[in-house]
Amino acid sequence: MDTRRNCSSDSPPRRIGLRTGAALSILAALGIFLLVLALTGHLWRAVAYGTVVLFAAVIALAAYFWGAIFLGGLLEALLARRPRSGWTVPAENFPVAPGQDIDPGLELLAAGMLVYRIAEVKPRAFFRKVPLNNARAVRPFVVARTGAPRKYTFTFVLSDENDVVRFDERFTASVQDQPQLIMPPYRLLIEMPRKLLGQRWLFQVRSGVTVITSLRFMFVDGRAKTGSLASTLATSGALIDDSDEEALRWHREVLPLLLDETVKRDAMVQTQEIPLEVE
Repeated sequence: MDTRRNCSSDSPPRRIGLRTGAALSILAALGIFLLVLALTGHLWRAVAYGTVVLFAAVIALAAYFWGAIFLGGLLEALLARRPRSGWTVPAENFPVAPGQDIDPGLELLAAGMLVYRIAEVKPRAFFRKVPLNNARAVRPFVVARTGAPRKYTFTFVLSDENDVVRFDERFTASVQDQPQLIMPPYRLLIEMPRKLLGQRWLFQVRSGVTVITSLRFMFVDGRAKTGSLASTLATSGALIDDSDEEALRWHREVLPLLLDETVKRDAMVQTQEIPLEVE
């Protein structure tokens, strides 16, 4: 059984408008008049009248066409005789867009190298200059946070001055909305520090296919004694001075807390140590 419905039978009959009816009436009357002329022996007069009517219709259509193009619909508005009235929409009727808590993504605050010294439990953070005096192991790190807590996959790569990859580790870390130290699950033991003195290495961090940062640092001896915090930061390679109060406050207050958390975390998970291969 055919279940398809006949749409034409269901729709109501269309009504002919007043203008269309008047035009059809005029055309019917004109056609009857020309037919009567042709049947009564006035064929050429009927042809002449028909030619005049067609010519007038062509002129009227051309005038309407070009008028609609150049006047931009003004002719239709005049023929329709629609009253024009100004209208406004009150501002209070517009919907107010709600505030959005947009996740800014991964925000990198710092990148550097932790140095574990002999007879010291707490590591020290260095940036562009990594001292190897009494150093036992090093560990690359970044300080990052995100708007919405989530897990990120990081890849830490250390390359020597000849662009030879010496360390490549991929791991997953849970990043929170507060700054935290993110590091690979290994400490890199340095067996012969003197071989590294003066070398410039590259530290690169990727998250997926995105390169987050690339840091060029140099291994130094680090025997010089330092006094103030600003001079200590200058020795570590941090590009700040005494006038940068925000950076000084961050290194004085926030960074030590992050290092304390690192010590606690390492004690809980028993972080492994692997040798850093150096030629």
